[in-house]
Amino acid sequence: MKKPVAGLVMLLAATSGANATSSMFCNTESDEAGINLTIGSGGGAVIVGADFYVGDKLWSTSAPYDSHVAIAQGFIEGDRVLLDLSDRNFETIIARLRLFTASQGEEQVSGGTLMVAGEGVFAVSCSGP
Repeated sequence: MKKPVAGLVMLLAATSGANATSSMFCNTESDEAGINLTIGSGGGAVIVGADFYVGDKLWSTSAPYDSHVAIAQGFIEGDRVLLDLSDRNFETIIARLRLFTASQGEEQVSGGTLMVAGEGVFAVSCSGP
């Protein structure tokens, strides 16, 4: 990830407040695109924030102005994570994340696709809960 974008993604993730949270980071093999999810645990796992990038462009649920996105819908259920991020008026889907997890014993692998409108569709692999 390019240094300024990487730093901003980590700063936004660190400052998005919620009690008892964890994070999951997914990116492409070439680091062309990626997404960081903040996951809350109150009453079960729920996505409470997201920061994502393509190249030098960054969007965030905690960012002001044009780069702000909202969680239109998000589900963590069993071995799947499904997330749609929209503009702040909930009129247009900006990004869709579809992840699947496979595990055996203590090994776990998560991956899927990140679609960003006007930017492309990317295969991502993940680390985190």
